[in-house]
This record gives sequence, C-alpha cells and structure tokens, in this order.
Amino acid sequence: MHRSQILGTTIRQLRRMALGGASVEEIDAFLELRSFGRPLRVPESLDRAFLQRKLFMYRVAARREDTYANWAALIQERRAEWERDFVPELMRLRDYFSFMQFAQQERVLVLVCAANPAAGQWIGRPGIRCYDGALPVVSRVTAPNEGLLAADPTDPRLQQLLNAYEKPLTYADYVELLRAQGLRVAHANSGYLLEDALGLRFHEEYRLHGVYDAETNESAWTSKNAQRLRAALNRQLGAELVRFGPHDDWEFKNDRAAGPFFGPQIPALFFDHDQYISEVLTSDDLSELPPYRFRWNDLYPHHPIR
Repeated sequence: MHRSQILGTTIRQLRRMALGGASVEEIDAFLELRSFGRPLRVPESLDRAFLQRKLFMYRVAARREDTYANWAALIQERRAEWERDFVPELMRLRDYFSFMQFAQQERVLVLVCAANPAAGQWIGRPGIRCYDGALPVVSRVTAPNEGLLAADPTDPRLQQLLNAYEKPLTYADYVELLRAQGLRVAHANSGYLLEDALGLRFHEEYRLHGVYDAETNESAWTSKNAQRLRAALNRQLGAELVRFGPHDDWEFKNDRAAGPFFGPQIPALFFDHDQYISEVLTSDDLSELPPYRFRWNDLYPHHPIR
C-alpha cells in the first residue's frame, strides 16, 4: 500500500470480503498486515472502501468487540452505494510503480485513464496483442475471457459507447467499422471477442490523458520529446502498452464526431513527480489539478465546471 494512496486493488478486495461474508475481525486483520505500522491506515482504508467520511476512526470504542460492532454497522450502512461504486485502477499492480517511477524520473505529472484490472493477466500471453486501433472498444469485465476486448451486443457499456456519437451507431454499423479496421467479432461462446485476420485477440492499451512538466505545467509531450517519453514509459511498464500520445494534446478532443472520445476521459489516476497518486472521478476533480486549473476553458470549452 503506497503512502499516499489506498490502491483500488485493496478497495476491491475489502468489498469482496464484505460481500463474501468475512467478519470485521478478518477484514481488520487483512488491513493490519498492509498498514506498515501506521494504525490510521486501517480506518482510512475502511472509509474509502465503504464510502464513509472518517467515521471508522470516530467509532473506535474502549472494547474491541464494540469497535467491531460499530464498524460492521458502518459497512452495511451504505452497502447499496459501495456495491455500485467505481474505483479507477490499472491493469497490474506493478504498473502503479511504473507510472510513479516514470513521473519521478522525468519530472512530469501524468494522468492515465482507468483500465480493467482483469486485462493484466493477458499481457504477453501467446495469441494476445495490445490493441492499437483508432475505434473505441470495451474490455470484458465478466466471463468468458474477462479482460479481453469484445463487441458484446448485450453489454450496456457498448450501447453507451454507440450512443455517445453525435449520430448514434447501430451495432451493425459498429461491426462494419471494426471490419474496416481489419477486425472481426467472434462467436457468442467466446464472449464476442475481437479478433484480427490471424485469429489474434486483444487486451486494452493504456490511454494517457495528459503528461505535463512538473515545473511549468506545460505539456511535456512535445514533438521533440514524444517518442523518447513513450519509449521510457513503456520500458518502465515492461511492454508496449502506451501506443498513442495524451488525449489532452489530441486535436479532435473537442470534436463531437469523436463520440466517446469527446471531452475529458475520466475516471483516471493522477501521478505526480513526488510519487503521490490521486483518483480523478469527475470533471471538477480534473479541473482542480495544477495543469488544468488555469487552462480548463482552453482545453475543454464544452465542459463547464462548477
């Protein structure tokens, strides 16, 4: 667990334990092993996982059994909300450290779009490639083949993607666009996976939202530095997982024809040059970050903030 971040992997595990019937004692023991001698990390982690505001610390009682009873009540209090809550994550645990090291060594601030943690298991596997197409795609979050890219007509996320275009696409339109890109949709038993002409399948890439100089807050992804930065980041990641430049530097980001790629691409994770990580869940969150604070209207004029 990093000193500045309660990682999504921890939040996901805490929620899985609670839903699976684990006792509060078991949840506490799980966190104690990961608190690195910092007792406040336990209630902080519980607050984040179960959507409370510092209440777990305030509900510590004189007797341990009373504390656990208080905590159990807090876990159930907002269950309907935390069961549906989205936590931005990366594909692999090692990738958090890769982005942190990249930000520190290059003295940059990095915003990376959230990814499907189920995709990490496929990186480097035979018959699997990292996607580098221009068309937006969906990564499966359920079996079969969780973590691979698919065009499942029953997936509501795909329907949301199709409806995001200025003129909404039909599923048939989308399949035809995939075909023009050299891709086909496999049978339903596979989960409607995307395949190329050789039968290779795909996991998602990392999509950068922005990369900024830590001193000037200007884009670091210049024509002079772009290839060097991309190569340095992929070396840290150990694979060619970053294929394109940042979304903020894309000339069509404010074109409604971009469909799902129109405007800010959140949720995301923000890495600074001092090895801190923070979640970015809304446009308001994004606008408060240093690189965006004074140029929001220039970057995203069609997305006013509060």
